[in-house]
Amino acid sequence: MDINSTYEINPESDSFCVISGILYCSNEERLDRIKEIYQICDELGIDTILNCGNLVSSYVREDLLPSYAYNTCLDYVINNHPYSKNIKMYSISGANGALVSYSSAHKPGNYARDINEEISKIRDDIIHIGYCCRKIRIRGLNIYLYSNAENIKDGFSIDHEYPKHSKAYIEKEIKANPNTDLVCVGPNDSVSHYMIGNTKVLNIGNVSDYGTGYHPLCIVDVKPYKKKVKSRVMYYPLKTSYK
Repeated sequence: MDINSTYEINPESDSFCVISGILYCSNEERLDRIKEIYQICDELGIDTILNCGNLVSSYVREDLLPSYAYNTCLDYVINNHPYSKNIKMYSISGANGALVSYSSAHKPGNYARDINEEISKIRDDIIHIGYCCRKIRIRGLNIYLYSNAENIKDGFSIDHEYPKHSKAYIEKEIKANPNTDLVCVGPNDSVSHYMIGNTKVLNIGNVSDYGTGYHPLCIVDVKPYKKKVKSRVMYYPLKTSYK
């Protein structure tokens, strides 16, 4: 996998959904919420979901133990993640995005198995496209996906182990890549979007119950505008947003 290349996605729909922090196999998991997201996407005719990290939690809940439950978690995601013949989910993984005994965000392949890759091999509608960050392009919109950020008042900060994903690093990357239209960062403890120059930065909240108590579905609408591709961010409230 060449994570430095631009991954091309060619959806049928003019809109796509952005989520993060599913955290399967954790105490915070909300399978009902991810099912509702798929239902909304089907109803709106959206065929592309971008997941900014943490499909599977490193902290496995007790009912899936003992023996650190790698195979149990693999089977759980494969059998329980919603399926729609019309929808594909493109996912990056962060440090908490796989079982730490078997995979590493920064050094993929260091361990015997990678749960994100194994899920993709079995479920062709769940496509793993990178670790911590990936450039993608959708309908001419140049997008950066980032994982493992934590929201703060003036944007986001990152765990000290991942300094290259700090706000300063994002600003530097945007300056070096002026054609970047949209940066999607997750998981965050709140949901917001703001501009850095001509680039829109979108903080994505958790699908799970980790962090924020508000879980709206973020939809990005892509439209040509005066010979330039523009994006419009919309938030859809979920019935499962609160316990």
